[in-house]
Amino acid sequence: MIRRRGITFADWQEKARWLDGAAQDDARRPYVREVARWIAIGIDPNNREAIARAIFALVRDQVRYIPDPDSEEFSDSDLILHGGYGDCDDKARVFVALARSLRFDAAIRPVLSRRTDGADDFTHVQAVIRWPGSAMLPNAGRAGWITAELILASAQLGDEVADVPSDRLK
Repeated sequence: MIRRRGITFADWQEKARWLDGAAQDDARRPYVREVARWIAIGIDPNNREAIARAIFALVRDQVRYIPDPDSEEFSDSDLILHGGYGDCDDKARVFVALARSLRFDAAIRPVLSRRTDGADDFTHVQAVIRWPGSAMLPNAGRAGWITAELILASAQLGDEVADVPSDRLK
């Protein structure tokens, strides 16, 4: 299990790429694969939407949102799952790792906010997921990508951060 401090990135794209690659590595870890199988075991394997929603619910509800203390820290998915907590980077990473271990298309997505001077600030990360048929859902984005906003307790799979009351972090 790894917790890393002191990683610096040139920009938000580099950070998102690094997190996405780390989630890909984590998807191959035995404990992550075991948890993913445990999530899916009681669900019809042909019901990809139900499996995606179960992964989402587990990470949203069972991995408590705790911001990094002083500086940014990155934990592998084993540590996040064993500890039961993490910040938005951690929650997105473990969601993507679990989804990929069950052969879903999933990725880390940066959330940017536009400043008054027109520049973008990197403020948050989310996960996105898709599966065959996901493009038919009403809240599916381009090419069937569904947003997984994991730090807000009342978020549902497909909600955007701006659409969810942010009074309760999960």
